[in-house]
Amino acid sequence: MPRLSLLIIFVFPALLAGVAPHPQSHDPAKAEQHLRLARLLFDQRRFAEASVEAAQAREADSDNLSAWKLNVLSLQLAGRLAAAEEEVVTALKRFSGDADLWFYQARVQYLQFEFKNAGQSARKAIQLDPKHADAHTQLGMILEAQQEFAGALTYYVRSIELNREQRRSLTLPMVKAGQLLSKLGRMSEALEQFTSAEIVDPRSSEIHLERARVLERLARIREAESEYEQAVAIDGNKLARSHLERIRAGAAAGKPAASGTSPAAGRGQGIAQPPTTSRDM
Repeated sequence: MPRLSLLIIFVFPALLAGVAPHPQSHDPAKAEQHLRLARLLFDQRRFAEASVEAAQAREADSDNLSAWKLNVLSLQLAGRLAAAEEEVVTALKRFSGDADLWFYQARVQYLQFEFKNAGQSARKAIQLDPKHADAHTQLGMILEAQQEFAGALTYYVRSIELNREQRRSLTLPMVKAGQLLSKLGRMSEALEQFTSAEIVDPRSSEIHLERARVLERLARIREAESEYEQAVAIDGNKLARSHLERIRAGAAAGKPAASGTSPAAGRGQGIAQPPTTSRDM
């Protein structure tokens, strides 16, 4: 049979499926060289460039799981969600037992509003690693988006417990729990979560802002004012500044300041965005 016919027989099915076959390569030294640069670029938040280097690391050594993971994460944070999903699907064909990859897939699906699929992926990650704190947080976020609030809180609380057991100083599940409790009108419980988050990360202006909002709704105005002041002092938080000015204007006029804060206020702030490190939600 002519060479061209053989080439068509082997390549054409892959083209029909829309998947370019990944070359089987094994050059660990070259892969690690690209991976080191990818990690450096990632730490500098140069996610698009990090993805290029991580992909080259994966091409140099297709068995390098870290390269696959970093490429998925870099693509996601660069905003290339379709490419990130394609990459993680391909990676899972090779490493189907890796909980992190299922978690990454859940995150990418969540960001594309594919909540049913995202929930399945997050549950698979937890099945593979019952102590995967980030997968618990992600599943909580998925359930909250589906308005399954009791389930969401359960997973947020479990994530908080796991992070404490593992001595990981992460605030996202505390913040998400606090925001949801505030939305549900459970202000004292929300305050507890934001207070815990503030202890872990006292330099987060967003956490000070969230805590101040809850204090206002509890009519603890002096404490709320102090929290707003701290948020402004940290990084000039504009929203905290506007709340602070409102409180002071109300005090000068001799009437209580209306917080104007709805139960869902604060959602979508930077602290509640997807994480920027591989197991650091």
